[in-house]
This record gives sequence, structure tokens and C-alpha cells, in this order.
Amino acid sequence: MSWQTAALVLTGVALLIGAWIAERRAREPVVPLRLFSDRTVVLAVIASVSVGIAMFGTTVFLSQYMQIARGYSPTASGLLTIPMVVGLFGASTLIGRQVSRTGRYKRFMLAGSLLLTAGLALMGTLDETTNLVELGAFMVLVGAGVGMLMQNLVLVVQNSVSQRDIGSGSSLIAFFRSLGGAIGVSVLGALLAAHATSSIASGLAAAGVEAPAGASGGRVPEIDQLPAGVAKVVEHAYGTGIAEVFLFAAPLGLVAFVALLALREKPLGRKSGIEMAKVQGAKAAA
Repeated sequence: MSWQTAALVLTGVALLIGAWIAERRAREPVVPLRLFSDRTVVLAVIASVSVGIAMFGTTVFLSQYMQIARGYSPTASGLLTIPMVVGLFGASTLIGRQVSRTGRYKRFMLAGSLLLTAGLALMGTLDETTNLVELGAFMVLVGAGVGMLMQNLVLVVQNSVSQRDIGSGSSLIAFFRSLGGAIGVSVLGALLAAHATSSIASGLAAAGVEAPAGASGGRVPEIDQLPAGVAKVVEHAYGTGIAEVFLFAAPLGLVAFVALLALREKPLGRKSGIEMAKVQGAKAAA
């Protein structure tokens, strides 16, 4: 609740309004505003923002959890997140083949949003002592949920818009996914910092220890440079704080679920972009 945050939020809102005005007047807008008159595009954007927050947030805060709460090196922390990649890769490949074969996507995406919600909720039970096999199973769920949603959201929009807007529509979904991730990581990071600061302060006070430099939640501490007693307090603060972050993010999966539930499923087209352009050109010539 600082003036700097308020100033940046207001500046961001002003820039968004300015972008909207500029895009309305542009002859060839970067983001054609007509896309937002399409119900499918709007619902896909809402779901894409939720997926972006989950995807980027999970990646960022899992690495912090592994390094601070568990004491692993950056390399080991990256390797320990492989279960999430396995879930994402497996789900996107297998479900992608099913969508291509059947031409149906809604049921798979609804299932993905529920898997994402369940995975994030389960990761909200973490602390510094959680079994890594358990954590790996939670990561597989989150990865599978993201894998079932991320690319299919682009596919849904490509299948909904006209041939001339396929590129813009695809980019729009990717843009809002990245935007959601950027905003989500910032907000969730602020929550983590607030939790870590208060938890470390109360933990050290209960132990009768004065906080040394680097033990505050204001910046990421180097655990191996802290006294053993202080390190345990910091590990607990970040373990429970990152769990709180995941728990806070879990309802976003339900937001995606509701958006997708309202989506009208349209069977996938079988024509390529070139074929669609030829058909539209022939209609225009006629």
C-alpha cells in the first residue's frame, strides 16, 4: 500500500486507456479491437490470463521454494521441477492428438482447469518438510492442467475468428498469457514478501534472536550464510509463504473453468489458412 505502487497502477491504467484509443484510430491496429466483440475470444483471454499466472507463478516460486525452503542449488532446483514439465509435455501431446482426432476440445479444457485448480490447492499444503515425491505428484497435476489448456486456448481462437484475424487472435492469447504472468508474479511476490517478513520477525522474536542482515523477507536470503537457528526460521517462513501463494492462486483455475464452461464449442475446421483464404477470395469475387 505504498504511493509508488499506486502511482504505477494508475500509470498502467492510463497507458491501457491510451492504447485502446490508439488502436481504435489506427488503420492497421496491432490488436484489432473487433476481436473483443467475439464471445469466444473474450472467454479465451480470461482463461489465458489465469493460465499465465499459474504457469509463470509456479515456475518462479517453485525455484525459490527449492532454493530457500529446501536449500538446493539453482541447478538442482531446476531439475526438481522436471515433473511439472513432464505433466505439461505429456498432457499437451496426448490431449492435442485427441483434439485433432475428434475435433472436440471443450471437455479436455474443462478437465485441465480442474487439474490446475487441484494441483495448485495441493501445493498450498507445502512447507519446508514436504516429501519431494508428494511435491512431484502435485507438480505433475499442475503441468497437466497447463498442458491441456495453454495451446488449446490458441486453437479455440484460431477456430473462431476469420482467416484474416488468425495471426492477431493467436498473438492476442499469447500476449494476455504473458501479461497475466507478469502481473501475477508481481502480486504473488508481494504477498510472499509480506508473509516472509512477518513470519521471520515473529519466529526470531519467539527464539529471542536478533535478525541478522539477509534474514528479512525484503530480499531473497542466502541460507548458507545464515546461522543454523536463523536459517530454520527463514526456511519455514518461505516454505509456508510460498504455499500461501499457491493457495491464493488456486481459484484462478476455477476462473478458467467458469470461462470455459460458458464457451460455445465449435467443431474444429479442416481447412488450412491458405484454403480458407481461397474460399473467401472466391466468395468476394462472386
